[in-house]
Amino acid sequence: MINQKGQTLLEIVFVLAIVIIALLGILGLIMSNIAGTKVSKTRIIASNLAREGVEVIRQIRDTNWLALERWDEHLTNQLDDQTAIVVFSPENNTWQLDFAPNDLPDAGTIIYLDMLTGIYQQATELILTGQPTAYRRLITLNEICSNGDFKPTGETCDEVVNGKVGLKVTSEVQWQEKGQVLSAVVEDWLYNWR
Repeated sequence: MINQKGQTLLEIVFVLAIVIIALLGILGLIMSNIAGTKVSKTRIIASNLAREGVEVIRQIRDTNWLALERWDEHLTNQLDDQTAIVVFSPENNTWQLDFAPNDLPDAGTIIYLDMLTGIYQQATELILTGQPTAYRRLITLNEICSNGDFKPTGETCDEVVNGKVGLKVTSEVQWQEKGQVLSAVVEDWLYNWR
């Protein structure tokens, strides 16, 4: 009995060390799970914003058909630049393309989050609403000619030989995460099949 007095104290120290190591492992797993959840959330938001960009172009095309307008009305620009941002107009309850996002100093491509409604939107005026997010979105429209060729930005199909039959729509959302620029790209080919 006299020789075992210090052994109980030593056992308690070892048990406490094992419990602390186990708790640190569990805490590390919890922190890793929280970080992974945040990364997943930002990627899901970026993917949805990129997909929304393509869907807006499709909606404009379909609205043109219903209004008996040319299918690519409001989807082309007279300038060489076919890069645009999509902007929601609450007054008209419609989506519009702004082909001059570079007119604003970096603000045109930033997506803002309206904290009251939870809606992500791009602004076209210097008076911006909502909180700026890390996301930036640009839409690029390239013509698809009847022979299947894609025309690079700024070039158009020859209407006599190879008329325009569709648009290749590329919606790219970029954001920064842990010092890296990441992007989500959604591409679709929309045709005048009507």
